[in-house]
Amino acid sequence: MLTAAHANHLTVMMGLDVARERHGFNCEDPQAVAAQLQKIKAEVLKYKDDPAVLLWGSGNELNLAYKNPKVWDAVNDIAQMSHQVDPNHLRWSTKSGQNRAEAFLCHERHAKT
Repeated sequence: MLTAAHANHLTVMMGLDVARERHGFNCEDPQAVAAQLQKIKAEVLKYKDDPAVLLWGSGNELNLAYKNPKVWDAVNDIAQMSHQVDPNHLRWSTKSGQNRAEAFLCHERHAKT
């Protein structure tokens, strides 16, 4: 797909699949979180030099039907890691709407880095 995008003069936000609480992922499990980070790191390393990659999208609507704010710690860790291995691309995370409290949770975690 990246080859086709590049051939058509398009760039893409490359989605990094972050596991969701609503699908059973437990952000309190350090082994699961670490394994996820390593899996995503391998994806970033694999695609970081592709000319069609514009930016990294970490997760999709992770805040939909969630209760554990630790998901934002995981997203922040992914952003830090992807910046370390690929400083040439921006990072993004999409949300399913956002209220003031959620914005603060995300900002608070980002501010610690």
